[in-house]
Amino acid sequence: MMCWPFAGEQQTNCRYKYTEWGIGIEIGGEVKRAEVAAMIREAMVGGKGREMRRRPAEWKEKAQRASLPGGAAEANLDEVIRSVLLASTTRLLKISQLTFN
Repeated sequence: MMCWPFAGEQQTNCRYKYTEWGIGIEIGGEVKRAEVAAMIREAMVGGKGREMRRRPAEWKEKAQRASLPGGAAEANLDEVIRSVLLASTTRLLKISQLTFN
C-alpha cells in the first residue's frame, strides 16, 4: 500500500501501515515520478513487496484458524457472553429479588 499522508488521521494511518504493520511504503516530501515508479516496482516485485504480501497472508491464516468451530473467536465470544450478558442478567435478577422481598 502506498502512503502519502497529507492531513488529519492520514499521518497515523500511514505510520501503522508502514512502521507497525510493515504493509506499506511511505511517499514523503516532494513526489517525483521516477521515485514513485521505483516504489511501485519495489512493492510489486522487490523483497519489501514480498514481505508486505507475506504478513497479510499470515494474518489471513490466523483469522481462518480462529474462526473455525472451537477456535479462538468462538471462545472469546463465549467469554463475552458469560462475563457481560449473563453477568448483567444475574445482577438484574438479584436486584429484582432484593426489591420485591
